[in-house]
Amino acid sequence: SCNRTTGATPSSASSMDKPVKFKSGKSAKNRFCVAALTNCQSNPDGTLHEREAVWLERRAKDGWGIVTSCCVHVQANGKGWEGELGNFGDQHTAGYAVIAKRVQAHGALFIVQIFHAGMRADDKLIEGPARSAVDTEYRHRGGVRPAKGMTEAEVEQCIAAFVAAAKRCDEAGADGVEIHGAHGYILTQFLCPDLNKREDKWGGSLENRARMTREVCRQIRAACREDFIVGIRLSPEPGYEKAGWNMDPDEIIQVAKWVVEDGCDYVSISIMAYSPHHITAKHKDLPDAKPLGKCFREALPSDVVLMMCGGIKSAKDVEDVLEQGVDIAVAGKTAISTPDFPQQCIADKSFQVSVMPPYTPEFLQTVDVSPPFVDFMRSIGMVTKD
Repeated sequence: SCNRTTGATPSSASSMDKPVKFKSGKSAKNRFCVAALTNCQSNPDGTLHEREAVWLERRAKDGWGIVTSCCVHVQANGKGWEGELGNFGDQHTAGYAVIAKRVQAHGALFIVQIFHAGMRADDKLIEGPARSAVDTEYRHRGGVRPAKGMTEAEVEQCIAAFVAAAKRCDEAGADGVEIHGAHGYILTQFLCPDLNKREDKWGGSLENRARMTREVCRQIRAACREDFIVGIRLSPEPGYEKAGWNMDPDEIIQVAKWVVEDGCDYVSISIMAYSPHHITAKHKDLPDAKPLGKCFREALPSDVVLMMCGGIKSAKDVEDVLEQGVDIAVAGKTAISTPDFPQQCIADKSFQVSVMPPYTPEFLQTVDVSPPFVDFMRSIGMVTKD
């Protein structure tokens, strides 16, 4: 799975502030990307609230080359959290135009992450049972809830909803979309070998399990402007909640190769380990075991941009990621705590983030994190107890 095919390794020390060109035409000004982060800062109907725009614009102003929105649901029944930005109707388009204008004014690209939560949708926020690849029960930290397998017509409707969401983003002037094929959401549920035992063309073999993801990529590429960036986020490994997230790294490397054929400009791999040099459990006993970043780089053509996260907290971490041939370092917690991280790293190769979670609410206010986002972070243990 890790045989070297293509992909050049940049000399990282000097390349943190070098632009990255996407094959469809646009360029990011540097190697830093704000991860898509659930922040619960928008309105109950999925329209944009000013506080979400402020949070995103601050990261653009402080030097990130790419700013990604939170994951936004493409169908009303795909909503994962309260206060989540939506993209399932034309009433949502104007909000993306507002963010695009403000983020791009600082020279950053604005990418919208589009998703459907599938069985991970919050049943208090949607009508009817949550949907998945098959009839199943979603076991999560808060308990168990039933999910209903999508009919073939519903699969087609969901694909069409991803495409419609991407077209709205394009129309609004966003630079691109990131298709969320990671973290146990709908596309992951279809990709998951343990879960997706469907007997139609949408399940069973890897080709069939990957069909929904590939159709989303292919149809978005065909529907949007030529220079509109189409990216995808993939989970190459099993997640915390095994339900619908028990991924095989070799399968996901194959999926990455396919979606690139289908027109994706970039692949962003979500590593659940806090090391840029992470080697996946499946590979670690192989004689030629390589870090996951390198495996993906070697599998993908050199004109495909590769992004990776994984506990990036210092300039050295960024260099370590770039040394594997990854083009762009993606950061979540660091983008929250240290909005000017790119500027600091570019100025000082020994820079390290000094503020670690749990954060105080007072500190978070200084970095444009509003109360609903603070509350959400508190619920996952990232904010100090009063």
